[in-house]
Amino acid sequence: MRIFIAIEIPVPVKELVAQLQAKLREHTAAVSWTRPENLHLTLKFVGEIENERLPAIREATIASAQQVGPFSLTLESVGVFPNARNPRVLWIGLSGDVDNAVSLAARLDKELVARGFAGDIRPFQPHLTIGRFKRPGGAQELLALARDTAVPASHLAVDELIVMESRLARTGAEHTPVFRARLGNFGF
Repeated sequence: MRIFIAIEIPVPVKELVAQLQAKLREHTAAVSWTRPENLHLTLKFVGEIENERLPAIREATIASAQQVGPFSLTLESVGVFPNARNPRVLWIGLSGDVDNAVSLAARLDKELVARGFAGDIRPFQPHLTIGRFKRPGGAQELLALARDTAVPASHLAVDELIVMESRLARTGAEHTPVFRARLGNFGF
């Protein structure tokens, strides 16, 4: 199983992001666009695991979720990773209770490492990946268009974590929920 832990994005927000993507698709840059139904905020990519390790992921997810209460995030602006000179990923940044998202990602990492999973190398930066550059041609122009295009005002109410299985298919990744953990349960 290929597993990641994420915050699910509500359908109305996915629809707004799809509208933004449609506007940006007018540009001819070679971008592989994230399908709106696959939009999510990844807190931890676990990777390939054996089915027997799923209970440990469940325990780590529940333990992490219990320590953080519900919070909200807001779509902010468009940017790229790793940098504007060599863009590979086009994303929407988030504002609002970002510290809670960062804390939640750190807790997940700590809980998973305690259960024998690999820790994250890079610091967590909350974002929604909306596309990946296939090649650099036209990237600067697309980035300029993205910066001039308003990101739809959208708020995300975050009240649970979702563990997802990702299957790679010819039509792209297919994500299936494995289980959910409510935030702020505080062990009760």
